[in-house]
Amino acid sequence: MVEIDWNAVNTRELCKLFAEQVCRGNHPNTYLNSVGYAEVEKGMKDRLGIEVSKLQIKNKWDKLKEDFKAWKKLLLRQTGTGWCPIKGTIVMDDEWWKKARADIPGCGKFRKQGLQNEEELQVCFGSIISIGTDHWSPHIASAEE
Repeated sequence: MVEIDWNAVNTRELCKLFAEQVCRGNHPNTYLNSVGYAEVEKGMKDRLGIEVSKLQIKNKWDKLKEDFKAWKKLLLRQTGTGWCPIKGTIVMDDEWWKKARADIPGCGKFRKQGLQNEEELQVCFGSIISIGTDHWSPHIASAEE
């Protein structure tokens, strides 16, 4: 299969297709089902004239999910930071970003540009990722008592 140019336009359309399939129920667990993959393949061909394979779609799904997860974790660290509404980025010094990159793999790319297609990615991944805010540890609870 030919390598896909995942530029902003192609990625945006793919994210729309992913979100459509999730909303249609073609997402029984953490991935699309066979109908969802087939619809995304067809949608990419119809809308952009690009032929993609199920493997290419799955690989891009995985990559977008990791980006979304890193972005959400990064936003949790944002308290007390600056924000650039034009770029949609956190404005902090090099030391803050160095620590963030060490703690959150893959977040460095968001220093210059925020997460693209966040609304669609929220539809796709919002209910299937864990960023550490919804866990309870009995060890921590007993230490506080």
